[in-house]
Amino acid sequence: MLLLTLVYEKNLDICANLQDTIQVFKNKNVNLGICESQNNNTHFIKIICDDKNYDKSLMQKLNYHISNCIYDIIINLICEEEIYKYIEDNYFFLGEDEIREVEEKIVNILKVNKGIEEEIDIYYANKKNNILTKIQECMEERGELNIDGYMTFRVKEIMCDIEEISNKAIERYMVEKEYNEFIKLLKYFVEIQESKFDKVNIIIAEDGTYSIKDEEGNDLLNSFISEVIEFRFNNPSINMEDVIMSGLITNVPKFITIHGRLNCLNKEFIDTIKNVFGDRVEFCEGCKLCKEKTIILSKEY
Repeated sequence: MLLLTLVYEKNLDICANLQDTIQVFKNKNVNLGICESQNNNTHFIKIICDDKNYDKSLMQKLNYHISNCIYDIIINLICEEEIYKYIEDNYFFLGEDEIREVEEKIVNILKVNKGIEEEIDIYYANKKNNILTKIQECMEERGELNIDGYMTFRVKEIMCDIEEISNKAIERYMVEKEYNEFIKLLKYFVEIQESKFDKVNIIIAEDGTYSIKDEEGNDLLNSFISEVIEFRFNNPSINMEDVIMSGLITNVPKFITIHGRLNCLNKEFIDTIKNVFGDRVEFCEGCKLCKEKTIILSKEY
């Protein structure tokens, strides 16, 4: 029974993609056949199965896998021709090296299937699923897909999703670039300032709250707060992490020990301290301070 017909021109190579799909079904004890023919430069591939193996579920699974194959082919063509031009036309303030760097990030997002780890990855996955759905719907309309015809007449349907993925990736790139420049500035400031403390302990309790002590066990948090309290009145968005970071930058301790980092509710805060102070930072998970559960001050005040 004929399941699907694919049509493409000579300059496309889809056989490897199809063989992978056929193998997936073979591993599940479903044997599919491929019949190939050619008329001038046009290739026809018919995917067939025994009538006894056919059901609606098989057709849905096949369309899903084939749409992934077609997605890979189309994305490769678009990445070769369109991504760089799109960035250049819409983000003219980026330099050549930046465009190439962003282009590589976008291509990796479009091509690589990775585990969803962050909210931003969910956004990308949803956009890619939109593209797959459009390809799948096109195949289901007639049980046939002309790949070159799709690229000519219907690729605009998926370019909107690709452009939105590109915009989000560029936005993320700009935020990361700004963050890295800020970190670089803070690192320079830390390097030129004289240290006011030999060692500062940051203790993170099980509920995520903080206490700050010097090597003698004296509380430093209140002094950190007093240093920024005037600034606080004009900036109500400042939270405890901002206060601690400001205190560390102002006092530039020679060493910083972070106790109970797994209790921290803000991973970026720990990363920022490490990025700014580098080798001055160490992590401790087993001393008395790590097990301290006394809440000195609420995280938000």
